[in-house]
Amino acid sequence: MNMKFAFAVLYLGLGVGMAHAQSSDCACRTAPAPGSVLSTTGTVMVSGKSGLVPAKAGSPISAGSQLIVGQAGQTTFSMGGCHLQLKANSTATFVETGGQMCVRVSQGSATTVSQISPLAIGAGVAGIGAIAAVAGIGGGDHKASK
Repeated sequence: MNMKFAFAVLYLGLGVGMAHAQSSDCACRTAPAPGSVLSTTGTVMVSGKSGLVPAKAGSPISAGSQLIVGQAGQTTFSMGGCHLQLKANSTATFVETGGQMCVRVSQGSATTVSQISPLAIGAGVAGIGAIAAVAGIGGGDHKASK
């Protein structure tokens, strides 16, 4: 196996994962499930059955909810397989569509804290395996390993 092939495998694996993540206007898609705010800093508001209220750890979020982060705020939340952090001046809306929950960030920015995707895991493992094989990681009869 040569180095070009290893990088091609890694590039294709990462490209598939990125294309999957960018396939819609959703920052994250997951099975419909109730979620909650994990942490907040600064001004963060959540809309729900009680209207617009200050968000705090444990505040529930569901389809139709909206998280609004103020100028000096940020929040981290979890919903199904989505764990995102919203930065200052961001708004996220939770919409159920096509049998899935879609997290739409309409302004500002969101950072994925974690989202487990079987496709991304498989691509990452294949890429790491290819690089390890090319680099010779895992032993062998090298002077450095004696």
